[in-house]
Amino acid sequence: MTGGCPYYFCCMITVIPFDKKYTEDFKQLNIEWLQQYFVIEPYDEYQLSHPMQEIIDKGGYIFLAKDNEKIIGTVALMKETGSSFELTKMSVTKESQGRGVSKLLMDACVRLAKEKNWNRLFLYSNTILAPAIQLYRRYGFNEIPLEINSHYNRTNIKMELKLANDNNSMDTAIQIIEYSSQYQPEFRLLNLEWLDKYNLTETHDLMVLDDPQGTILDRGGYIWLAMVDNKIIGSAALMKEHDAVYELAKMAVTSEYRGQGISKKLIETCLQKAKEIGAKKLTLFSNHQLLTALKLYEKYGFYYVEVEDSPFETADIKMELVL
Repeated sequence: MTGGCPYYFCCMITVIPFDKKYTEDFKQLNIEWLQQYFVIEPYDEYQLSHPMQEIIDKGGYIFLAKDNEKIIGTVALMKETGSSFELTKMSVTKESQGRGVSKLLMDACVRLAKEKNWNRLFLYSNTILAPAIQLYRRYGFNEIPLEINSHYNRTNIKMELKLANDNNSMDTAIQIIEYSSQYQPEFRLLNLEWLDKYNLTETHDLMVLDDPQGTILDRGGYIWLAMVDNKIIGSAALMKEHDAVYELAKMAVTSEYRGQGISKKLIETCLQKAKEIGAKKLTLFSNHQLLTALKLYEKYGFYYVEVEDSPFETADIKMELVL
């Protein structure tokens, strides 16, 4: 349970903190509305199947609306940074809509955010969900620019509720930019930082890092860099293997910026480009030591395959994603 959260009452409806015994209710309520309007995306499926690991254990919260013993509504607050949370997984069963359940869930979220002195809440949605958009506006959410690499393909609107000012916040805008040769030294150092840490640096790595133009871009690949305040803090690349197959490679985030969602932005940029260019499959090579990275890849639908044709002696894991 998330613990420490008050209960909210409306007639016989109560809003309670999440308990793992309600995992299936949480999943099915969200699948119900997603299937009505959209499709279930891999990102949805993984989160809904693992709410404890993906939301609560990462510092987030889940509220459930309960009518007697039946769960009739859900909402979640996913931690982005220390004071910025994404409002997500809002759902109410069809038979309970119109009873003010969404308002109770929103009240719980906004009240908690204010009690915790968070900076802001933000959300992703779609304008076909007109009643939901109207509800968010009533609570003070305003539309803000939507990044091209948002979590969900269905998203066409992003909204934000500002709660407080915090000049020390880590919520500085992160830019994902295309690689240019002026950033080759940063690209090299970023990747050597983690490769050296795990004793994984090989001749093939050095060849690519010393000449990303020739080994990646000139061969039909792509490189992106994450930038904050004109500082390069992350990288990712798609290396062309052959027609419609690309290797996801050179994923790196500098140590002081880890845990800020930068890897997600980079991998989502790669996936977006792969879809745009008609790629059919992505592959990657990794190592069993990199547990956080492996979990991230699993989250986006990558699955394990037999290691073969690896350019790395230390690569004991290969994964693929069919697009």
